Order: sequence, then structure tokens, then C-alpha cells
Amino acid sequence: MTRPSAKHVIAAAIGLMTAISLGACTKDNPLFDPGAAPCEDGDSFVKQRFTLVDPELIDILVVVDNSPGMADEQQAFAAAIPSLIDSLNDANYDWRLAVTTTDMTDPGQRGALQLGLTGSQGCPETVPRVVTRQTPDARLVAACKMIQGEQGSDFEQGFAAMRAALDLAVNGVEPNASLLRDDARLVVIFLSDEDDCSGPFASGDADRCTWDAAGLNNVDDYIDFLLGVVKPAPLRGQPVLIIPVVGPRDPRAVEAPQRPTPVCSGVDNAQGGNRYRDLAAAAATELHADGRAWSICEHSFDDAIAEMFSDIIHVGADTLCAGRRMNGEVVDVRLLEDDSVNAAAIETLSSFGDFISLGAIENCDTGAVAVSTESHGADSSNVVEVRFCTDATVQ
Repeated sequence: MTRPSAKHVIAAAIGLMTAISLGACTKDNPLFDPGAAPCEDGDSFVKQRFTLVDPELIDILVVVDNSPGMADEQQAFAAAIPSLIDSLNDANYDWRLAVTTTDMTDPGQRGALQLGLTGSQGCPETVPRVVTRQTPDARLVAACKMIQGEQGSDFEQGFAAMRAALDLAVNGVEPNASLLRDDARLVVIFLSDEDDCSGPFASGDADRCTWDAAGLNNVDDYIDFLLGVVKPAPLRGQPVLIIPVVGPRDPRAVEAPQRPTPVCSGVDNAQGGNRYRDLAAAAATELHADGRAWSICEHSFDDAIAEMFSDIIHVGADTLCAGRRMNGEVVDVRLLEDDSVNAAAIETLSSFGDFISLGAIENCDTGAVAVSTESHGADSSNVVEVRFCTDATVQ
């Protein structure tokens, strides 16, 4: 039988749970609440907590390929950015946006947040490294940041640049210190017309990135970094979104001395973006985000930006995966005042609009519940407790 899929699934391994309480569902058990835990005989009543990202906070890092030949793609992407800013503002997000480049050879780059174009083409003379909704002319400033030139290295190390940028931010190193907030959702957008080359190659023939792709850094290492360092457990609620704007997947094997050839053309030609797409696919499984990627081979990115916002960035619900197999539907979902052991419930959420039981879904065999992002947030709390029954004999 094919299980239904969920767009936003947050898997919670037992060792990463904030709290799970188990007990036999009987009157003698102090955890038993006959009004809230109608468990069958032999079942256990479970309380599982999740600390969610704040639905109103979004931190956006754009990694722009600044190698030769990227000028047209940068201009086209910049032209679409104001519509993204409008969408973020219209939805009342508290957002931050910054840009780094794929160049890991220039000491002035290497993950450092960049200014972008200043003082020409209508761009302001002075701009901050991190743009926010409070930045004057934020739409223009954000667009100008996409213009990073084409003097960067031919060894485009998008993954390494992302990691370097976030490492600097996590450790409070300028100019990246103000990019990340602990409880914000992180969105990473890659813009590149060639595949990622993060690894030991930094000189010589850049086609080594294709010929010797097996020698590049493992994609899963970057997922581990995002989960373990940037957004570590117990933060839940789709904390990281990966959005590549790259070439289509290229199934062709290319060996030296054969040169890679473009897989598509639009604003300009592009080679396959296999590794970027692999990262998005891994994020779909490990970070439980949407695994989509968009093609850089477009003459306009207006539609892509609109889809990114509506389908991925603008999350309507966070789907939480049970740590034990659910028997039946969720009993209830409660919003707690904090994550302390004896935290009181602020509110019991309504099953009509606030949450819905999903049962077993893709990437969550134990059963899941979708919790509306409008049911929690800065004005109340981001700690929810899901209460359900499980078979006491199943671990």
C-alpha cells in the first residue's frame, strides 16, 4: 500500500525528543486522564513535546555563483527579488536576507556576507550586510545584493560557502554575526549555472569537478552540519529549507579529457546541477523539507520566486512525527507556556483548524499530526505537546 506523503514532515528520533511520558492507561496511573486519554486496554498514554521554530521569523541566505559567465543570471534573478520581498512583507514575516558567493579562494569571500552592487544601476551607495524589512529601500537593496559580478573562482563551492557563512554566523563573527536567530526558520537559496565543487580542488582545470566528482565532499556532511550545528535538536517545525536554482539533473557520465556540455539554455547555458539537487533531496528526507529545485535555464525568475514563496517558504503547517506508533488519532495538542518539566498548558488547540491527525505518512511510519503555524508564535509560545495512545508492547 502506498502511504500518503506530507509536505512538511518533522521526524523525531527517540533520543532527540524534548519529552516523552509513558504509562499504562489505567485509573491507578497518575498520568492517566480519562477526559483526555481514551486509550484502549493495554495501551499507553504518551505526551510528546516539540519546540517549534517561530513561524514569523525567517532568515534567508542566498549563495550566488560569481564565476565568469554569471552576469545575466544574476541580473535576471535580481529582477525577481522585489516580488519575494513584497510577499514576505505582505505575509507579515520578520525576515532577514544576506548574500555570500561560491568563491572560496578569495580571502574576502569564503562565506563572508557581501555587499553586492553599490553606487550604480540605481543601487544605493551604502548598504548593510544583512537586509531586513526595516532597511530603507529594502526591495532595491535586496535585489542589488544578487549582483555579485563574475570575477570569482571557476571552482564554485556553493556548499562550502554556505557552511562557512553559517559557521561565521553561529560563532558571532562579523560581518555575519547578525544573520541568524536561534528560533527562526533558515532558508538557503543557491543560484549557480554549474554544479557544486566543494572539496579539495581549488586550482588547475575546473572540469575536475565533473571528472573527479567522487572526490568531492559528501552531500550528507552538509545535512549533518545543518542539523547538528546551525539548527540542532530539539528545534522542530521544518527549521531549514534548501532551494537550489541550478541546471537540470544531468545523467551523463563525463570522463577526462571530455568536456562537460550544457544541459539547457535560457538566460545563458548551464551545466547539470546534480549535487545541488542531491542536497535538496537529502533535505527532503533528513530535514523533512520540500525537495524541489528550480531551473536556472529560464528567461525570467518571476514564476520561480512566486512558487518558492507559496509552496515552500510560506509554511502553513508543521507536521510532527510521533516517537511511538500511534493507535488511532491524536487525543489532543496543547500549547505549553515553556519547555520546563512542569510547564502549564496555555491552551488546548482545536482539532478544527489548529491540527489534524495524518496517520502513517511518507518518512513517518509511526503516525503524524499537522499543527497550524497560526496556532503558535511570538505572542504565545512555540512549545507544543502532542498527546496520543500507543501499544504498550511496541517500543
